Amino acid sequence: MSMAAPAEVIHTEPIQEERYAHSNSKLRVMGALAVDKEVSLEAIPVVGQAYADYVSGVREMIRSDKEFKNRLDIDDKRDHDIVDGQARDLDGKPMVKVVENGWRSSESKARLRPEFRFQVLRDAGDVHTAKTADALKPGESYVTVSMAPKEGLQEHPEIYKDELGYSEDLMYVQWYAKGVDKMTAGSCSIEIRDEAALLEVLAEEGIVIPPGESSNTWIMHGMKRESTAGQTEKRVLNLRQKVYERQAMPTQRHSVSEYVANNSDIMESIFKAYYPGLAKAVNAKHNNETLQGLANALLKTDLTNMEQEARAVLIQVANSSKFNDELGNTMDAVIRYAAVEELRKGLAVFIAGSRQTPATSPGDLLLIERSDAIAAMHPAMLNQRMANNVQSGVQEGRSYGGCAGQIKLSKDSGLGNELSGYMTNGDSQQSAYGGRSRPCRSIKNGMNTTCPYCKQKVKTIVPKEGGEVYCSNNKCARAAARHLIKKMMPGNEKQKTWS
Repeated sequence: MSMAAPAEVIHTEPIQEERYAHSNSKLRVMGALAVDKEVSLEAIPVVGQAYADYVSGVREMIRSDKEFKNRLDIDDKRDHDIVDGQARDLDGKPMVKVVENGWRSSESKARLRPEFRFQVLRDAGDVHTAKTADALKPGESYVTVSMAPKEGLQEHPEIYKDELGYSEDLMYVQWYAKGVDKMTAGSCSIEIRDEAALLEVLAEEGIVIPPGESSNTWIMHGMKRESTAGQTEKRVLNLRQKVYERQAMPTQRHSVSEYVANNSDIMESIFKAYYPGLAKAVNAKHNNETLQGLANALLKTDLTNMEQEARAVLIQVANSSKFNDELGNTMDAVIRYAAVEELRKGLAVFIAGSRQTPATSPGDLLLIERSDAIAAMHPAMLNQRMANNVQSGVQEGRSYGGCAGQIKLSKDSGLGNELSGYMTNGDSQQSAYGGRSRPCRSIKNGMNTTCPYCKQKVKTIVPKEGGEVYCSNNKCARAAARHLIKKMMPGNEKQKTWS
């Protein structure tokens, strides 16, 4: 870890302020460090974080594949160091503070855009969960559930589905197991077709959701018991199996997380081939041959079915020396889409229970069989392969949801792999410690009015429900958010004991 010291000097403070509002801060730090293609993912924390975001995003996208989604689930777990009784992230920051950052971001966003009020409640639940996990004794575990935001998806699908990446048919079970010096935080997805059956199973397992409870506050109800991480994970997976049986759904399903892990060499090779170059461009606002080469290869393929906006960005990347976040967002979307299409080549075989995939011709040898092929490829050959992947997916109208944010790549997709002006953490909003990634925006209006909190005349205002407005002062934003929470937040819930 010879490079760890300079990494800490560069990223400790700046990334803490930006990282959970705009995760491209990780790319900026990578760019500032001049990370190259030979970097070890473990040597520099921020590189490992950026890679984890990329992997999580790809997993979520694969899970949403319309052809295979009914056979796939997502499982994830990570260990967090415990320091002074608190679980920490890779930078040593308490996870409670991390999710509180997400909550504050949503509070501000609800002030700017009142339709985000449901997310405020969900993030408050994430804070509650993180505090509950920290309060566990060594040897104890805590399990809770994060339901899809039904109200938000119904009233504002453009936000909760397209922008935040929620899926109306998915619930996540979150679990936390505390050891002496490690907190294992895990999650698993459950496809929901019969909510009554789901509630019945949860009640049998000790998680009782009161009648009429908002889907946004299911996470306020949980259960704790004495159990190790392994015991807790096993019980959660058994819970999922029981839900599928009760819903009369096929129980022979497969783990996206396992599939992506099986192909980690492919994932790492694509990441190392493109993300150091993307990071340098984002940081320096200057284009480079890595991105220009990929854009040129894409423009030589048939992109008839690609959205005009995305094609315009590719033309700009191929021909301009300048670079900005918008270009970076689209190239990030393209790289992930190409990676998903690459892994998709072996997905049917994986689901069928075999990893032996016959090639149709020497040129079509799958990387599933040749895990070192990408790393050994000349950049021009890799660019062509990535471009062919994108072309194949776009021509078939394939789209992948699950990642927050989205510029649609495919015209025919009802749910594109989109990125709307920012890059976000790749994790699902419902996974363990899910409240940590919140893109933040500002809305300006030229009208003059008076802020009801500071009584100052302000030119930059934000309309709110009922015609009220608030200025952009941080203290006023906090006051407005507290007012919103007070109106909407349910009372404290008693914790259930998992016996």
